[in-house]
Amino acid sequence: MPVKIHVQLFFERTCQKCRQLVRVMVHDYGELTPEEADRAFGLHDFTVYPLRCPECGTEEFPMHIVGVDALKNAEIFRTRIGTADLPVVGGDTPYAVVRSLEEMAEYERGLAKLADLFKEKETEFWKSFTSWAAEDWPNRLKELSKIELSLGLSAVGKPAPPEMSAAAHRQHALKLRDDEICVFWRAANRHLIEKEFLFDPPDFWNTEAWAREYGRERVLWVLLNFPLPEKLERWRTEKLAPLIKKKSGALWERVRQLGQALDKQRRRAEELSRTVFDLRQEIACLQEKLSAEREERHKLLAEVGKLRQAETPAERDRAKLDRYKALVKELQEETKRLYSLLPETVSKESVTEEPQTEAVTELPDPRETLSGKIVAAFGFAREPWRDSDAQILWHHGDKWDAEAERLAKEADVLVVLTRFCSHEAMWAAKEFAADTGKPVGFARGGGAESVLLAAQNAFRTAIPPCRTGPVRPA
Repeated sequence: MPVKIHVQLFFERTCQKCRQLVRVMVHDYGELTPEEADRAFGLHDFTVYPLRCPECGTEEFPMHIVGVDALKNAEIFRTRIGTADLPVVGGDTPYAVVRSLEEMAEYERGLAKLADLFKEKETEFWKSFTSWAAEDWPNRLKELSKIELSLGLSAVGKPAPPEMSAAAHRQHALKLRDDEICVFWRAANRHLIEKEFLFDPPDFWNTEAWAREYGRERVLWVLLNFPLPEKLERWRTEKLAPLIKKKSGALWERVRQLGQALDKQRRRAEELSRTVFDLRQEIACLQEKLSAEREERHKLLAEVGKLRQAETPAERDRAKLDRYKALVKELQEETKRLYSLLPETVSKESVTEEPQTEAVTELPDPRETLSGKIVAAFGFAREPWRDSDAQILWHHGDKWDAEAERLAKEADVLVVLTRFCSHEAMWAAKEFAADTGKPVGFARGGGAESVLLAAQNAFRTAIPPCRTGPVRPA
């Protein structure tokens, strides 16, 4: 009873991103004998489609078709898709050997005529084959295996014992008559013709392997003389080139060279198709990463927008004030730089004008308003002035130093004597007042009365500092 195998056919690829093996079954043939399986493989056409990786989700076309014996969980064969051994028909796929629908239709018409054409010319073929063998009968017998010799001798009614060697079988075959040679040769070569050349389509003829098994000269003659429809003739030339020896004549040498060039182009096309396949998978991976990065960017932008919307008016005012302070600091630095370029006398005698209304006749006595207050006056270096109502701490106003900082901290109000104070000290006093919320006034005169009046005006026009806490709705 012949051994049966449970044949299953799979598409297979290796994911370039995560190196996962992806395999999908495309057909289950059930339990068949090896010969039945060979016939069944040629009866079906399968659509090649992208396989999805279960790990990373990428989709790419399969690279191999694999036959598996499900009973033993063993591979029967593995063939690369899109090569000369397994071309792809039509479609935009990353394979090297792709036939158009028209080419495939022509090829199938040729295959359909092959069996009938051989049957029509079978007698003539065997007669020519036998005549060729009889011309050099001893050498032709050397290419026959022991099994072939045994089959031939049995066909002519002269079977040899199984234990007899192949050399002994050949000795018996050398004694055959001319009428027996034809029967012997046909029986000995039946497997080569019917199970190889007729069974396999011409594009699957493995002539190099057959030459090693059956003999180069015998396979070469069959290949040259085997009846083929015109639509399949191109494969005769293609399969002929590997069997031609070097230095076999100019014409044969040219055939061999053309065959080698065609084979080289096909191999290069297969390499390029593999490169394209790898690049497509790499591009798919990069596009996935780019998509993830874009999504992450959109999320971050959305979070930043939410944070900006959640910002309170007080926080926005504080940020605006910080920007203004930075601008004031830049102006102070520029003022220092410009003053350093002036002569010493001009720097000392610089005058700062500040348009302020000094005298307000309707105001009450400054001493009453400033009772118990400390006033820091910048512009004259004098002894502290005090009476029963207010105290004035004097600073020379030439520059903003540690003494000026100390006096400003002790005072309740700052007064700049605009005719006697430097620009540096004036801007520093303004900044200090803005930071601490203390009022600041400006006086043109240099006496205590002018200082007290400017301090009184500063208290009257002082703006309360900005709130930093959350603003409650009305």
